Amino acid sequence: MDIAVLIVALIYAIGFWTISWKYPPLALALIFAPAPFQNDLSAGVGAVRFSFSEINLVLAIPLFLAMLVVGARKGRLWPMFWPSVIYTLACVASALVRWHGGTATSSFAQMVLFLFVVVPVFALLARRPDDLKLALWGMLGVAAFFSVVELVQRSQYILGIHKNGVGGSLACALIVAVELWFHYSEKPTRHKTVLLVLMGLISMGLLLTLSRGGWLAAIGGITIIAALRRQFALMGRAALVMIPMLAIAWSLVPPDLRDYATSVSSTRGNIKQRYLNNDAALKAWQKNIWFGDGMGLRKEIDATNFVLFTLAETGIVGLITFVGMFVAFFNSLWHARSRLARDDFAFSLLCIGGGLMMSRLMQGMVDHYWARGPTMMAWAGAGMAMGALWFKTQIATDQLQRARALLSLHLLESLRRGRSATSTLPTLTRAELEAAQNALALVKNGKNASSHRLREPRGENDALAELAKRLRANGH
Repeated sequence: MDIAVLIVALIYAIGFWTISWKYPPLALALIFAPAPFQNDLSAGVGAVRFSFSEINLVLAIPLFLAMLVVGARKGRLWPMFWPSVIYTLACVASALVRWHGGTATSSFAQMVLFLFVVVPVFALLARRPDDLKLALWGMLGVAAFFSVVELVQRSQYILGIHKNGVGGSLACALIVAVELWFHYSEKPTRHKTVLLVLMGLISMGLLLTLSRGGWLAAIGGITIIAALRRQFALMGRAALVMIPMLAIAWSLVPPDLRDYATSVSSTRGNIKQRYLNNDAALKAWQKNIWFGDGMGLRKEIDATNFVLFTLAETGIVGLITFVGMFVAFFNSLWHARSRLARDDFAFSLLCIGGGLMMSRLMQGMVDHYWARGPTMMAWAGAGMAMGALWFKTQIATDQLQRARALLSLHLLESLRRGRSATSTLPTLTRAELEAAQNALALVKNGKNASSHRLREPRGENDALAELAKRLRANGH
């Protein structure tokens, strides 16, 4: 590798770590927003290829670990963790059956990044739901750019990316736009108008890609969002706005390409090749029905059906454990939906995660599941959804810490001045007062509250009365 490239890479990495340490949402945006750019930037170094988004993900790993070490973030196990571990063990077992060399290494690296890096990074690096808005809006901007290019070029390849890759990315973007539109639809902001325009533009771009897998992905993801929100009527209103734009886009497609996009005849070359690929997958599976023919097979044969190729690679054990991850994920979403208010942005993250994960399953039935850009966004969405389950707890913890700090500082100042603190108690919000109920071991044997265990909650008046009582007991 050229020394100049190494120097530029080092400068970029240092800048990434420095800025992202102070503003973690930027790191999340640099991972998520450019995910549609699936071009390989690894410069031929090693067996594993990386896009710009994946490079940023790798750079985020030491940042994330450092935050865990210094206590800036707290590690948690997400609902999909153990199912993911079990699936990984099934993949290891299949690799022991047959090792596919470099393709197996690449497959394992990709899987580990998605399952065990992307999810916790997006679940834990953000401190509050709004921290993820930059990533989501950034991705919509990139998708709008791709859509405009598609409208102008109407090509099978956009910036060197195949139509199915572009279609999967635009499907993810449309799902995000729809959910954000739901979120802002009852708020007095201009966001909903901007989102309607983006929804129309991205849907036109998606239609013109002629990616049937992308179409299925969008339909599946939006259906999940409507089901979680139970707002099918509102979805119908949005569809009425988008239909005329889709009709205009379809009129731009030449007749021969319309036939190509809608035909499922086995005599067509692309359909016939898919049947051949599926036959090859079934033959590979029959070599070992329980553990398959080894990880990496999906990079040696055009893997256009995730069910058959999961069987081919990891057998029945692998397919069951793979599906188990999604069962655990959607089960956690379904039970969590009632714990969050519909107008809470955390609920939107829950819906986005569910929509993106379903979109990949739908597209994976007729196309590549382990694609670089869309799959990255889907598992990032899973991380957002997992984070949505924890944000309420995290916000309460932040309020508790702030309340303890305010009251402790006030106590110290009162002791220093030798007067009662009850008349100058700091102004706290109701949420902070509620948090302070667990932090009022402020004076005990002359020590600071930070060294004492938290007490059981009590009423706000009782909490403040307890503080005043202890201050008076110390002669103030």
